[in-house]
Amino acid sequence: MIDQKVIEQCVKGKRRAQKKLYHTFAKRMFWHCYRYIGQKEDTEEVVGEGFVKVFHKLSVETFRDSKSFEGWIRRIMINESLLFLRKQKFRFEEIG
Repeated sequence: MIDQKVIEQCVKGKRRAQKKLYHTFAKRMFWHCYRYIGQKEDTEEVVGEGFVKVFHKLSVETFRDSKSFEGWIRRIMINESLLFLRKQKFRFEEIG
């Protein structure tokens, strides 16, 4: 799991800490998103966009524990997945 010190370093923009956070959660978040999207390439794109949002929204707020932090990231990833699907639906309706 991830500790508060890594989160604080991510807030400061430290690349090494961001890389650690990404590698800690990327695989699990990929599978959460894949359940919604169903295609590997699109899922990889969504996870990448999701982590960009995670790093932009991350603040020094203290999470109760690493599980609440993981839940926060998962919520961002699922919202990104749903946003992606809405955009896809809109694109197909526009063509048809």
